[in-house]
Amino acid sequence: MTDPDPGLSLRVRLLRSLPPRFRVDIRIKPGSHQSEHAVNKQLNDKERVQAALENQHLLQVVEGCLATAGQRGMEKIKAAEIGEPELARGGMKWVA
Repeated sequence: MTDPDPGLSLRVRLLRSLPPRFRVDIRIKPGSHQSEHAVNKQLNDKERVQAALENQHLLQVVEGCLATAGQRGMEKIKAAEIGEPELARGGMKWVA
């Protein structure tokens, strides 16, 4: 596959999270990749995705991305819970 690690990680996460009745169609932003058509084709071909996930190194990269996915944004959620709206919006807290 042609460097679709983020797209592949997203596809795997969605396939694991959504019920089987949902169809997952991943497309990269037009103009954002030199081989846009090839990457889109690879990400949406079940056999190619399966083959990519049989590659032990690529599977470890995907699992690594997914392992920390639930932690992203937690700082903002925690800040909102403790009443720090500036931190929740991504700002900084100044301590005197």
